[in-house]
Amino acid sequence: MLPNLQTPEFKTTLPSTGEELFFRPFLVKEEKKLLMALEGNDPEEMQNAILGILTSCIRVNKTPIENMAFFDIEFLFLQLRSKSVNNIIKFSLKHGEGDCDHVTPYDLNLDDVQVIKNEDYDNKVMLTDDVGVVLSYPNISKSESLVGLVNTDSNVDQIFKSIANNIECIFDKDTVYDESTLEEKIAFVEQLTKKQFDDIVSFYSNMPGLYHKIEYVCEECGKPEVVEIKGLLNFFV
Repeated sequence: MLPNLQTPEFKTTLPSTGEELFFRPFLVKEEKKLLMALEGNDPEEMQNAILGILTSCIRVNKTPIENMAFFDIEFLFLQLRSKSVNNIIKFSLKHGEGDCDHVTPYDLNLDDVQVIKNEDYDNKVMLTDDVGVVLSYPNISKSESLVGLVNTDSNVDQIFKSIANNIECIFDKDTVYDESTLEEKIAFVEQLTKKQFDDIVSFYSNMPGLYHKIEYVCEECGKPEVVEIKGLLNFFV
């Protein structure tokens, strides 16, 4: 019988709750499933592959992987990639404008990338003095619903459904309504004023996410530049 190889274990903290988690690097057989899903360019297959890898590699104490906020999933996957493949990603940085076409190489350490959250950010949104909603962070199974909130090409029905799907509860000064159906929540959203609707959309527009700022000086022309990287996919462009 061939020997079993021991894999190291690492510790990290869940950005949304501060929960401590332990994880191991993903194995070649697990990476193979992810690469096959990426080649197929099927969002559902990619989602299932990511969920499968995270479930296999992460030892959770409280929050199941499928219930974690989407930005938690992005952060954990970045951590996994750092420990499984390489913590350094090479970028080729170009000027946003100007005549200089020099390309500046830059090595980004994934361990320096964090989830950024506004200190004033709150998932409770007051619509009137007495009525408000509590919104949930979309998890990976609801991540497609975010498209409707940030993509102006999405149809109105999809946008309303996206918001309603992530309402935990509606409340007034006397009652908390936490057992409403999706249809009831959609009807509630449809009666909002433009200002109230925009206040809810703002919650998702300003949701915590992966962020890193690169500041560098072009070696050719000496011009200082700032590059902001947001979202998981942009760290692998």
